[in-house]
Amino acid sequence: MTDQVHLDPARAPAASSEAPPHVVLDRSFRVLGITPEHERALGVPRSEILGRNAFDAFPANPDDPASDGADRVHEGFERVLRVKRPQHLWVQRYDVPNLATGGFERRVWNFTLRPVVETDGTISALVKEAEDITDIDTTFTRLAETAHTDDPATLQDQIHTLRALASSIPSYVQARTALAQENAHLRAALDTRAVIEQAKGILMVQRRCGADEAFDVLVKLSQDTNRKLRDVAAALVEHATAPER
Repeated sequence: MTDQVHLDPARAPAASSEAPPHVVLDRSFRVLGITPEHERALGVPRSEILGRNAFDAFPANPDDPASDGADRVHEGFERVLRVKRPQHLWVQRYDVPNLATGGFERRVWNFTLRPVVETDGTISALVKEAEDITDIDTTFTRLAETAHTDDPATLQDQIHTLRALASSIPSYVQARTALAQENAHLRAALDTRAVIEQAKGILMVQRRCGADEAFDVLVKLSQDTNRKLRDVAAALVEHATAPER
């Protein structure tokens, strides 16, 4: 792979505990950070993960010829690098190593693969958000396997399970909606920060000043015009980057 970015660990994007369970990778798929929630879900200590290639740390299950989790995640990240937009992998089987047995554990996930895009448009890192839905998938699989039974006890178990799943759907939807809103707010905050930093850079060049002074100029413009700081910064960037007529 060309144009690989091997980030200085001191400058690498941190895995935030306030975000969904995720792992942060550089462009060569080396693990830079992992949230405690995702570490627990994987069952592998971070000391065994950090600094390693993600696909070496979590290879395909050799006992499952149909295993395609590693390949699909790798292909998804390649698309992220090409199009610079998130990619989603729903209900994706991707087994994980079991350190105690030396084998693999069956896991099913919802993955969201995201780029970390800098103000100059380059991708500095990659993020894989992971929701473990193994229990849900297992429940539906077992229901499907017994769908044609005529045993009264089994039918009652199926009805009980379906009712339990139905009752949990509203809270699941509510949790997913809240998470989506939180992610939207986070992305908006990141976009705001990026445009303000870009505007500061333009002012630093134009005025030959430092970052603090450039920020003070933006704040004063915001106050004088009674506009939000982000809107002032965006207008300045748009004016500075507009083609000359």
